[in-house]
Amino acid sequence: MTVWNHSSFPSFIQAVEKSSILVIEKQAQEFLFQKIPQLERYFRIIFQRAYTAQLNRIHFILNLSGEERYHHFHDAFPDFVQRVPQYMLALTWALRLNF
Repeated sequence: MTVWNHSSFPSFIQAVEKSSILVIEKQAQEFLFQKIPQLERYFRIIFQRAYTAQLNRIHFILNLSGEERYHHFHDAFPDFVQRVPQYMLALTWALRLNF
């Protein structure tokens, strides 16, 4: 369920490494924000970073070749690229790994 319009949409999360996911219902989140005001700022910063990363990803997909996107990501996160299956990188960055 999305927070914005209370509608559901198909989505999934695929983890590369062992992960835990915490889901907070909107009412509980609002309660936490009232009790701990610093959490609202924290979540806002997390959201802004995620939004900026998504905009950058779209920019790279539209303006860089697949090889350029791969090299940019590899240069930024060399250790991560070694741990992630190549097909996941290809799906995330709209790549055809034939170079």
